[in-house]
Amino acid sequence: MSLTLQHISKSAAALHEACFDESKRIRSALPDFDQAPHENERKRIVIAKKQVMGNGQLAGQIIEALKSGCLQLALLGLRSLTEEVINTKYIFAHPEHLKDLDHTYGVCRDAFERVDNDLQFNQLGGKSIKQRSRAVGLEEMYDQDFNSLSNYTHMTLRVGHLSEDAYFNEYSAHGFLSALAHLNDIQCYVREHFEISGGDQIESDIRVFQKDVDQFINLIKKPSL
Repeated sequence: MSLTLQHISKSAAALHEACFDESKRIRSALPDFDQAPHENERKRIVIAKKQVMGNGQLAGQIIEALKSGCLQLALLGLRSLTEEVINTKYIFAHPEHLKDLDHTYGVCRDAFERVDNDLQFNQLGGKSIKQRSRAVGLEEMYDQDFNSLSNYTHMTLRVGHLSEDAYFNEYSAHGFLSALAHLNDIQCYVREHFEISGGDQIESDIRVFQKDVDQFINLIKKPSL
């Protein structure tokens, strides 16, 4: 059977249901913040739950936008989700602070202070999004994905080609995959930080879905005879 964008869309929607169930499972497995021994721990738990649930909802909204043909709107959401992958790794899975709760507590406190004082998040933890990406080994995600998506946020003269079938189909397929893969990355960082087991099936299903997306893109790029 030849893959179509509709097939990719249906598969992505079904897979997101499973991913969102995983977000809810992680939330339930996290400690109850009402029982946390101190304020720093409460903030760590609140942000962890926000990352898995809020971004689970965001990924779903991106997928719904793509299903509706609203590609530019989906790309705007995907930019935010990409930044959230970098933020989540910086907070919970920083390679130089894997067991360093002082680091996690510090960044979580900063996040709360920025919300309380209506401050921007572009210097979360005292570092820009570019600096945070490099600190956690996600410089390629920043340089390629985040910067590319920022073009569609800030430079609207560059979006005309998105209505062309070839670009629309390719970018939509990539968008479905990125929404799911980014959510899965966020879930993995939180699970590992809090030593929550599970999630293997979701990761396996996303790898299978990636093969379908790659096959679909190869089909639409294959020159006609």
